Amino acid sequence: MKRLTTRPTADGLLLRPFEDADAPALIEAYRDATLRRYTRTPVDDAEQAARWLDVQYQGWAAGLRYAFAVLEAGELVGNVVLKRGTPGAEHAEVGYWTAAAARGRGVAPRAVEGLTAWAFDAFAEDGLLRLDLLHEGDNDASCRVAEKSGYPFARILPAFPPYPLDGHLHSRKRAGHDRTAPVRVGGMASLVRHVTIDCDDPFTLADFWAKVLDGTVGEDDNPGDPEAVVKSAGADLLFIKVPDAKSVKNRVHLDLQPQDRSRDEEVERLLALGATVVADLRRPDGTGWVTMADPEGNELCIERSQAERIATGAA
Repeated sequence: MKRLTTRPTADGLLLRPFEDADAPALIEAYRDATLRRYTRTPVDDAEQAARWLDVQYQGWAAGLRYAFAVLEAGELVGNVVLKRGTPGAEHAEVGYWTAAAARGRGVAPRAVEGLTAWAFDAFAEDGLLRLDLLHEGDNDASCRVAEKSGYPFARILPAFPPYPLDGHLHSRKRAGHDRTAPVRVGGMASLVRHVTIDCDDPFTLADFWAKVLDGTVGEDDNPGDPEAVVKSAGADLLFIKVPDAKSVKNRVHLDLQPQDRSRDEEVERLLALGATVVADLRRPDGTGWVTMADPEGNELCIERSQAERIATGAA
């Protein structure tokens, strides 16, 4: 994970990572009906605040989500966040909210501008070229914040569950980058945004896969929701509830290569998380793989680590 040595700065504001001590101010901010209208995760009490904060801590640890508390005169007045679903990608997403009492003072544009400048500087060597800001189509205030922060309107995003309305996409490119040139990753015209998996219990399965991939469950996802997303270093996994149980072998499955342990150690770790072995295809010479199933029976394969491949000289 990239080591960050700087923090965003903004005129008259302090931007810092969230702390446990912010919980009471979070609960107070989330009492606002407008904030609750445009966010999906409730923060009504200490337990929910602790869970919200834990998502932010996990995002920092995974290098996928950098959330900053926005303070003015020592008071929590907002939140800005950089969402890097795929580290090393040329694009990322910016999000924010402002506490009701602080609206109308230019807090959001200052905080978003500070986060933007920091992000382009901190991740320049990683190839970050574009930041996106998304909001629901009826949120005129967010449209104004985006424009004031240098994010011109790009296009309409069709409504997609759980969002009932079309959205707006605003984008800002790094200074010096050709604004007329499309941002491309790896020379491809398209990217895999999600690998979508039908299931019975999206949140529980997402929690399992977040542990497998050392990722995080979406901050707005809760037990009982019809869908849940896992953000990790690769493509996101999106779990969607369907009425039918799995009845046949997967047409598509994931092949996992351990990064910091051996194939056999990874098999044991996944067994402890609740996976099962479907077929053990390990060979006496150390090659081969193990086909496993997640808690709802979706197949996956555990292959050898890169170090094991090098040691055996076999692919």
